[in-house]
Amino acid sequence: MKKKLLILGDSGCHGIGTVSEFKDPANAEFSFGKHLADFLDLDYVNLSEPGINSQRIIELGYDYIQKNKDTIDRVIIGWTSDSRAGFYSNNDLILQILPGYIHLGKSLDNDVFVDFQNDVKFITDKNHKHYLGVLPDLHKIFVEGDFLNTLNHTPFIDGFRSWLREQNLNFFEFDVFYFTNYTSCPLNLKGKNKYSHLTKEEQKQFAEQLFSYFKEIKWI
Repeated sequence: MKKKLLILGDSGCHGIGTVSEFKDPANAEFSFGKHLADFLDLDYVNLSEPGINSQRIIELGYDYIQKNKDTIDRVIIGWTSDSRAGFYSNNDLILQILPGYIHLGKSLDNDVFVDFQNDVKFITDKNHKHYLGVLPDLHKIFVEGDFLNTLNHTPFIDGFRSWLREQNLNFFEFDVFYFTNYTSCPLNLKGKNKYSHLTKEEQKQFAEQLFSYFKEIKWI
């Protein structure tokens, strides 16, 4: 049985927009990770999720690796912006607070209600639509209180790196956007501007760039 390429990251690594504008397993089939897995002749697991922060990336990766370490050949991590807060329940309910939007609902529920105020998007699923009017005030508290700019995921990232090394796992990391300085990789998942997501073709091109870079640095 083939070993796996594990992809961790946010919406860009998930492949958002290639099939759906929300979390959908179909997006991952067009993510750069799928192309890389094919290039490397590996099976493929993509745990990336739209809107998540780096602490959530670590939580998902740690839990999966603990249970599946012997099946993993290598790990690719796309670190994202610190300016994100996220809360996740055990029944797949999420509350994500980002500078440009706030999302309350089941993460896989695409039947959503959306409101816009002052260029900020407010999103709920149908079971939480009655909270739609509350979200602007909640978002305002996080922004005006500067909570989103006080988050620092560097200690968690450093700890996760150390743990991966202790597990003798082959991992590679890069910055998804322009925002962080967690890695020295010259590549990032940028679209036509620093906030846009990649198209199917751009995802494939990014995979090809990464694959060439991996050969250059002898990671493969």
